[in-house]
Amino acid sequence: MQCQVLGCSRDLASMTVGQRQAHYDTHFAGDSTASMPGPSSPQGGDKHTPGTFNIPRFEKVKQYIPLEKQNVFWFSLQATEPPPNFSPGLIPVIRKALIRMHERGFTQRAWLCHDLAVHISSELWDRGWGCGYRNCLMSCASLMAQQKQPVYFPLLDHPTPPGVRNVQTWIEEAWRNGYDEEGASQLKHKLLGTRKWIGTGELYAAFTFLRIPSQLVDFDLTRGVDVLVDWIVEYFSSSDSSPHKGGTVDDVLWGASPVVVTDKLPIILQHAGHSRTVIGFERSKSGSISLLVFDPSKRIPVELRSAGLTAGNTHHSPKEPARHGKVLQPLMHPIQTLKAHKRKPGVGESGSPKRQRIEGREAGGVENPIVIDDDDDGNNVNDHSPKASSSGDKHVQEPDPKQVLNVFRVAAKALGKKDKYQILYFPLDDPLEDRERSARKVVTSLKIS
Repeated sequence: MQCQVLGCSRDLASMTVGQRQAHYDTHFAGDSTASMPGPSSPQGGDKHTPGTFNIPRFEKVKQYIPLEKQNVFWFSLQATEPPPNFSPGLIPVIRKALIRMHERGFTQRAWLCHDLAVHISSELWDRGWGCGYRNCLMSCASLMAQQKQPVYFPLLDHPTPPGVRNVQTWIEEAWRNGYDEEGASQLKHKLLGTRKWIGTGELYAAFTFLRIPSQLVDFDLTRGVDVLVDWIVEYFSSSDSSPHKGGTVDDVLWGASPVVVTDKLPIILQHAGHSRTVIGFERSKSGSISLLVFDPSKRIPVELRSAGLTAGNTHHSPKEPARHGKVLQPLMHPIQTLKAHKRKPGVGESGSPKRQRIEGREAGGVENPIVIDDDDDGNNVNDHSPKASSSGDKHVQEPDPKQVLNVFRVAAKALGKKDKYQILYFPLDDPLEDRERSARKVVTSLKIS
């Protein structure tokens, strides 16, 4: 348990996890000595109070971590390679894993958010305090990739595009315009350049100030988790999720699919001390519910991220050939290219009919759904999963479905460890002009790391 930073090699075995993290944080901020309080000296010297650490100031961080690197952002319509802590293409991979678990008799039904959602993990410099910002960036990545409300793209992109420090700027600007006065007072009207935790209340104020419709919902779990779980199930499985409405045979067949990828945006789920992005849910054969989440505090395993990048290869312009190992949808303004990017529900690339998206049903509405065998023929409108090549390439090993899902599963009963939760979500069906309202009364009693 020695420090791996060159020239240090300090024994970390006697430190707590928090002390080890603070030790590395100090290295990363440029302090080569990394003198941190150990167990034998809890006060860490005369300049520290008991139990605190010398967290570097933003001015010091700027010297070693350029500001532009603290504002790195990427979303799935960009043709550039995603940064190392950005993992696109995971929804198709998760969908395929859920179908495999359905075939094995474990998963009964599952619903997922839209397939362009991106997992974004914290980096060393913002670890321990940046989860709220990373969840915000995951929401921005989805908002800028969706095309149901293309006007949201310029609202988020100009004049200050998404980024960890730029989100701090958004919140401070919202405060200066009278939004969330209570939250501003709690955080002393200062965020930019700090490591202060933020909550869904601050994010709600920022999005409302930017004229992005969002909603906050509070949950008290003192009487059980059902109220929260039922809300999430209803959100992802409700009929709003389908852009295709009708009573055709294709609708019925697609509705019978055990795993449904909707056009819903992911939601931010917060409790005291942490937050995660919920991308869907799974109902097992026994009827138990597991949430599927993108946790910014977790790094996606290398093999799983590679599978997502491979799945993302199918997100390319019809005029541009796919390139291996990259997400290829060219970056163009959504308002100008809405028609060009709109998927047709008719015939797939292979000429076989595609199934339309589900019109939306209650998760428990089909106890024994008609099972459609998924033979990986690429006919599903949302199936961008990696598959073995049939053109002579080497066989690509498909990730083990159980291991894939274990990265994202959170059992519903585990939510009972906390008694208060807050959800921030984005109702795309609400007209923008009807959603311009003040967030001045937002109560930010919960803070996230």
